Formats: sequence, structure tokens, C-alpha cells
Amino acid sequence: KLDININMIIRTINFKPITRVLPPAIESKLEECVNVTSPSSKLITPLYEEINQTIEREIKDFSADTIITHSDYDLNKDHQIVSRAVQIATRPGAFPDVERVLSCEILSSSEWNFQRPFAPNYFEVITKDHLDRKLTAFKFYQSERRLAPHPRSLQGIKNLAKCRGQQTHEKYAEAFQVLYWVAD
Repeated sequence: KLDININMIIRTINFKPITRVLPPAIESKLEECVNVTSPSSKLITPLYEEINQTIEREIKDFSADTIITHSDYDLNKDHQIVSRAVQIATRPGAFPDVERVLSCEILSSSEWNFQRPFAPNYFEVITKDHLDRKLTAFKFYQSERRLAPHPRSLQGIKNLAKCRGQQTHEKYAEAFQVLYWVAD
């Protein structure tokens, strides 16, 4: 069983996903990349390279065996960019210690791509304690919180954990999409 630990997934104390791990300079480059209306590969390629290098450096510094990133199909363009950069950084052979690369679902981004919704193929059963810690962490995410029935609400998080739990015949679960997995 994969022991998913919040410190393995998220490097910073503020519980932000990998896009927020990037240094501010890369954040601004990511914003430039996202906001280009008519992208030229000459303009975007250096930005991607800089993002890729930053992600590679973080993976090396953190010595992770499991990387969890956004879904390629999230509606948010910055999520798509980071997901692709993580997949490039973790291509087979690049980091021998990386055994798994998973994408996770981001409420109100992953499920709102109606042409290509998040399609999990790996589930991790979680406990009530884990769910409670996740809800507590989410309370610090003021700028992202919404009121129910919005998916990105405390109730939305609980509902999704219950739904994924029902899919696995458990009380609660988290869903992932396997992008890369080296079995022992």
C-alpha cells in the first residue's frame, strides 16, 4: 500500500500544490506563459525549460519516490503546464528513485473539463482522521475556498472523499491517475 503523506506531496507549510513550490521568478514566468494569447514556440520554449529545470531541481533536492501533480486535463492552463513539466522531468531514467508519478484531481478544475474529465485509475483509502486533517489544512486556503454547493468548499471535499470511497467500497478515498509506475 502506498503511504501518501502530506509532506511527500506538498513541500511548503502553506499546503499549496507544486505550482506554489516554484520560486516567485518562475511563478511570474508561468503567468507570462499562461497569458500569451498567440504563443510562439520561440517565446514559450525558454519559459518551459526554466519551469522544467526548477521542477527537476525540486525533485532532486526533495529525493521523492512519489510525485503527485495536476491532471493534464485540468481547465487551468497553469495546471496543464506544470503537469507536462513534471512528466518531462520524471521521464523514465531521469530520476531512478522516482517510482511513481500520479496526477490528482483539483476540485472545480479537474471535473469541469466535460470533454475530458478526470478519470482515476488508482485509489488510496483514507481515514476520517486524514480527511479531517485535509479539511483543517483547507481552512488556511482562504482565497480558494467557496461556499457549498461549490465543489471547492469544505462540503465539496467531504462529498468527493465519500464518492471516491463508495467507488472502492470504503468510507473515504482519494483518487489518482497513474502517469508512471515502476512496480517492484
